[in-house]
Amino acid sequence: MRASARAIMTSAAGLGLVMMDNTAVTLALPAIAASLGAVVADLQWVLSAPLLAAAVVLPLAGAIGDRYGALRAMRIGLLVFAVAALVVATSPDVVTLIVARAAQGVGQAFMLPNGAALLAANVPVARRTRAVSTWISVSSLGLVLGPLGGGLAIEHLGWRWLFAGHLLVAVAGIIGTRRLSDSEHRSPHPIDLRGVVAGGAALFCTCFGLIELGRPSGRTGLALLGLGLGVAAAGAFVAIQRRRPHPLLDFGMLRNRQFAAVVLAALVYNGALSGTTFLLSLLMQNARGVAPGAVGLILLCATAGIPLGSQLAGSLGTRLGLRVVMAAAALVLGIGYTIVAGLALAPPALLAVPLLITGLASGALFASDTVAALAVATPQKVSSGLASVSLSRQVGSLLGIAGLGALSAAVTPVSQPAGARVAMVMAGLVVLPCALLLWRYVRHQAP
Repeated sequence: MRASARAIMTSAAGLGLVMMDNTAVTLALPAIAASLGAVVADLQWVLSAPLLAAAVVLPLAGAIGDRYGALRAMRIGLLVFAVAALVVATSPDVVTLIVARAAQGVGQAFMLPNGAALLAANVPVARRTRAVSTWISVSSLGLVLGPLGGGLAIEHLGWRWLFAGHLLVAVAGIIGTRRLSDSEHRSPHPIDLRGVVAGGAALFCTCFGLIELGRPSGRTGLALLGLGLGVAAAGAFVAIQRRRPHPLLDFGMLRNRQFAAVVLAALVYNGALSGTTFLLSLLMQNARGVAPGAVGLILLCATAGIPLGSQLAGSLGTRLGLRVVMAAAALVLGIGYTIVAGLALAPPALLAVPLLITGLASGALFASDTVAALAVATPQKVSSGLASVSLSRQVGSLLGIAGLGALSAAVTPVSQPAGARVAMVMAGLVVLPCALLLWRYVRHQAP
């Protein structure tokens, strides 16, 4: 197998694990609640813990990849994820489960930017756009295995068996890192640990505040305190980064309008995707009584479109330009989510087409934002630049689950139709301006 093919498969193992995890665990939430006595806010933490941990560690993981090599960082991520999966599968209570899920997020943080950096190190520039599209497509098998295999496993074996698949794929990924070329450029700059602490505090406090707002136990004061501390910590993080000669997040990259637009748009549409999937799964199972396997088939309509959309983006991007593909995909995604919200109480079969369309649009955006970031990142900042995009995705997913969950709970309990539908409509509406943003600032054709 050629180095480029090995790099695609190894990187796909990391991203595929993340994709499989997100979709399968969403289906398992009602079963986890019944098994461990978890409430809705606990379930939000089950989904949010790995996102939060990944968001905190991503800049550090990118910096480690730049300093010590993407290959070594990728191996660390796969190993941590595999060990944490074993702990999740044997968790005796919800607290242990949440902590182990956070450890999985640490593994994800090391896999996401460094897997993409391995592509850059092993694939010639002329073939990179096609390679990224193939990487997304292969990774998206996790989105198929998640809802389909995960739903069947939950119904017939139990939710703990989901994580055996995590272990197998992670081990295969570790084996796949053999004989890959590492990134050649090394950053000699020290790692900004103070920035890690301040950024982590900002994300944790903000996520805590949003989730606590959704609890029915009247903890509004504690939630507002968390949000206030989150804002203060975010201010401290920005101040630290501006004073550092070699910051954890290179705000200088955000001066590039294409990079800044991609980062902001990725935050928004990943938040809409994660929040909508979370709410739709709970609504279908709790409010409508649909079995996990059937819900998995419904969500499969969306996830099956992602690899197709990524391949379509690769071919259309070379003909129409990156800007056209990304702006059109964002427009379609926003409209698609509003249609899904309108059909949430209709017969499940009617959701198939709009979910497939949102999957196609999501796949096009996932492939294109990686290409757009690679187009403007310098060789010394490939891992850090991709870490910024991955961080934006993780923070968006985190805020989407916490924020849309809180919005839904403010209308009705999260499992009730009215609140979930209002939140899903809001998800669609906030995605629509991303189309204009991407059209305005992304180059017509990536270099």
